[in-house]
Amino acid sequence: DVRDPTFYVRNVSLRNDQINGTQVLSTWNAFELLGIRNRPAGLDWDLSLDYMGKRGFGHGTTFVYQRPELLGIPGSVGGIADYWGIYDNGRDTLGAGRRNLAPEADYRYRLLWQHRHQMPADWQLSLEAGLISDRNFLEEYFQREWDELKDQTTGAELKRLADNRSFSITADVRLNRFFTQTEWLPRLDHFWLGESLLDDTFTWYAHSS
Repeated sequence: DVRDPTFYVRNVSLRNDQINGTQVLSTWNAFELLGIRNRPAGLDWDLSLDYMGKRGFGHGTTFVYQRPELLGIPGSVGGIADYWGIYDNGRDTLGAGRRNLAPEADYRYRLLWQHRHQMPADWQLSLEAGLISDRNFLEEYFQREWDELKDQTTGAELKRLADNRSFSITADVRLNRFFTQTEWLPRLDHFWLGESLLDDTFTWYAHSS
């Protein structure tokens, strides 16, 4: 694909440290590997193959999409599906007091899917799934994600935005039983923010749940 500056291989990097040993990390263009010449617009698909001397072989895939509609329903659609796993032969080092920890699972992985659809009439659909093999996996292998991003949850939200009001229906389930997370089956919310009353004499804020 002449629009893509790489040919099969997105990138390759070499690293070495005391926790993972010598590492060869590679990312590949899945469309080119499978011979898909005319990939649909707004789609990107990568495969990753990684070797870590003290841990084992890692593998994963990342699929990113940005489309103008979904299943005939108009409205901007975007999302990402990301998976990475490894048969781990090493030990976790998570900081002072948490060194040389035996993993809770032999095969360790993270599956993340985030989806959002901006639908007609100011409706917005958000979906998310986050499944992790054990409590220490993200902190060991995806430390920036663990430190800076929101907790991985599994649920759905249908929301309608209108001026300074919103109405939403939310459902969440706890797939990762080793984390403390709230389940909502389901939850309804209505927000009314900054409504002027009596010619700006008062300002009304409301949240009903």
